Amino acid sequence: MVTLLPSKVKFKYEYIKGNPWMHEDLIAPYDFPIYKPAEEFNKEKDSLLRQIPNYFALDSNAVSGALRKFSYDLDSLQAHAYGNGRKNKFLTGLKVHGMRAMKNIYNNGIIETWKLPKDDRKDHNNIAVLNNNMAETRTAGTYFTPTIAYKAFADSISDYTKQYNTANLDTKELLKNFSLNKYIKPNLIYSPETEAKIRKSVLDNVSLTRGMVQAGQGIVQRGETVTPEIYKNLESLRREHEMNFGSTLQTFTSYLGKVIIIAILHAIYLLFVWNFRRETYNDRSKVLFLLLMINIVVLFSSITLKYNLVNLYLLPYAALPLIVKTFTDSRLAVFSHTITILIIGYFAPNGYEFIFVEFVAGMVILLKLDSLHRRNQLFIAVGVVILAYVISYFGLSVIHERSVELINWNKFLWFGGSGLLILIVFPLIFIIEKSFNFLSDLSLLELSDSNQPLLRLLSESAPGTFQHSMQVANLAESVVQQIGGNPLLARTGALYHDIGKMTNPMYFTENQIAGINIHKNLTEIESAQTIIAHVTDGVATAKKYNLPTQIVDFIKTHHGTGTTRYFVSMYKKNHPDQEINMQLFTYPGPKPFSIETGVVMMADSIEAASRSLPVYTEATINELVDRIIDYQVADGQFSETPLTFRDISKTKDILKNKLQNIYHARIQYPE
Repeated sequence: MVTLLPSKVKFKYEYIKGNPWMHEDLIAPYDFPIYKPAEEFNKEKDSLLRQIPNYFALDSNAVSGALRKFSYDLDSLQAHAYGNGRKNKFLTGLKVHGMRAMKNIYNNGIIETWKLPKDDRKDHNNIAVLNNNMAETRTAGTYFTPTIAYKAFADSISDYTKQYNTANLDTKELLKNFSLNKYIKPNLIYSPETEAKIRKSVLDNVSLTRGMVQAGQGIVQRGETVTPEIYKNLESLRREHEMNFGSTLQTFTSYLGKVIIIAILHAIYLLFVWNFRRETYNDRSKVLFLLLMINIVVLFSSITLKYNLVNLYLLPYAALPLIVKTFTDSRLAVFSHTITILIIGYFAPNGYEFIFVEFVAGMVILLKLDSLHRRNQLFIAVGVVILAYVISYFGLSVIHERSVELINWNKFLWFGGSGLLILIVFPLIFIIEKSFNFLSDLSLLELSDSNQPLLRLLSESAPGTFQHSMQVANLAESVVQQIGGNPLLARTGALYHDIGKMTNPMYFTENQIAGINIHKNLTEIESAQTIIAHVTDGVATAKKYNLPTQIVDFIKTHHGTGTTRYFVSMYKKNHPDQEINMQLFTYPGPKPFSIETGVVMMADSIEAASRSLPVYTEATINELVDRIIDYQVADGQFSETPLTFRDISKTKDILKNKLQNIYHARIQYPE
């Protein structure tokens, strides 16, 4: 992380143009130049570049070649028409007249303007022609273009022929096929190499500075308003300070300071995770994911600034808390985002402005996007984030510039681009899921679709179990929504928790036909082993269908390390003199270890037991819920979960209310 930070020394003073200087009196520690503001420097450069003419080199051989060709072609025409040695007065005069006109045209210069480079900052009216290392500058309109030069030459030839009205008609007929176009070629050739040298020479002579501040000279006093002139001096001192690395000891000291800062921020971050998100701290893949996300964002920010690729505000920083929240929770997302922008704020231009704007954007997207269940939610959040960017930056700009006219409106375009780039969250979530074996709400939505192949198979092969799973899913989701946790995870886990029953569906009461009980032909141990096997069969089926490990956990834990109490009771009744081996009647576990798995265990047991109630009244339902959950608590089944007694008590109330609504329980009034 330290190697990603810029190597330049950070200026320790913060100041705003137009606001009072809040630090001690500042005296110039050494001589330094007053640098021109970037706007002034660029304006001066553009002004000088606009004055540079387009440079063309004179091709002195062009006119001599054209004259020779014109003379040769006319002599050949004359010899062909009248024979060698015979001269035609008209053609001889035409040759002399044409060569004179051609010389005048070439001496004036023929230029191809379409070869000029497109540069809106440049004035193309001036043309500089190089001849023997001497440059003559004239306006572009004084030179001929090939079209104009040809017309001038053709008009000159036409004027000559009009003087010879008595000329032989055959000779005039010959000239109709005599092309004049081939004698007019540009003799002013654009020279980009020369122009580049001139531009470089001009730019090298543009001064970056304007005046000097002497060592010991006062720059600003405490409480004094930072005027535009003082602001220029402060900016010049800051620039000189950041460019001057100083001695090796100073460089090492600066590096050590960066190490301390980064170490402190990382220590605070990990201590926060350790204290408030212990389960995340113990999950190395999640810790790696969190640290990688922070480092990657800092890396891209550092590269963007170092190579001046784009404006820093284009990077979608608000995507970081959204991605972290998708795989952890909102509090950890807030802390991750805060640590990240604090690190980047160290080297970002206008650090406070950057931290404030990005903090607002990150908080807004977390508040607006409680969950990422539908695609339109992200588009709405993007619009809200862009609005947050615009409002927060506008507020800061008004404070800094004290005028709406001086606000840099171009930054609002970067904010819009940053908001749109947040849409990369969708493909990033998929990549992170596959890389770290995580499970997002988007994947849970897909898995909870009843048209999933495995759920469809469950509904066909074990319809009673499927209906039971649907009821458990509804109950568990309602509970988790109110006591905390991930309701969608609880619902999805509940839908798949009993898929192992597909192996032997008729051994479970919800799938049996009335009057038929297969267990009558089995011993208590055989029946218990068959019932217990649905856990291991479910795990095998889940792996076959590549279900995520987070869903497999529900299959393993929904009975925890409990026992098949009915068959234990029957065994003791039928074999009173034999010692019972409880391992044969005990589920393999493990116990539930999260809010969601603990709630699914309660909802599963209560939903199954509620089907056997002889009558559905408020009293019978309340007694059933209390008895089953109290037994599970006493059995230590929730000892590994973060569930509190308050959570369990609230869970009881919710399940009682839900079951009463399902079975339409009524209070029994006295007759």
